[in-house]
Amino acid sequence: MDFHKTLERLHASKEYKSWKEEHEGFYLAHAFVMQDEANIGVMQIGYYNPKKDRMATFIISPDKIAIVPDQEVMKAEQCISELDVEKIKLTVEEAISTAKKCIEENYAKEMILKSFFIIQEIEEIPLFNITYLTQGFKTINIKINASNGVIVKHSSGVIAQFS
Repeated sequence: MDFHKTLERLHASKEYKSWKEEHEGFYLAHAFVMQDEANIGVMQIGYYNPKKDRMATFIISPDKIAIVPDQEVMKAEQCISELDVEKIKLTVEEAISTAKKCIEENYAKEMILKSFFIIQEIEEIPLFNITYLTQGFKTINIKINASNGVIVKHSSGVIAQFS
């Protein structure tokens, strides 16, 4: 799945053009991909309006484009930055390959069940923010610079403690 081609397809669509006419002040904020059988070829692309604190999401699948109406945003303390498409040089395949090498080197004993990633900009750095869910109820998170492919940070944590 190619981020740039998917974004071009979205921008050329009647769904996006019609939405854009009525939604000033929104900017590209992220792309999200759930990596499982049910979501093969599906990418969600989000547009954020900081004045309204609302996010609109387009779901782009191989056969259609759908829009999720504007929603309130649940966010952390940090602001939602505009994603600068020109800074994204890494392909999805390259980012996933880099993340897999990181897992082999640092988390080889973990059994991966599911994974997803978001392409977003944090502190002016475009990132592939990749999360893996493991059989042991842990998450592994790997942040990769989308401009140069360097791993910015990786960590592991427990999802929940059961007593």
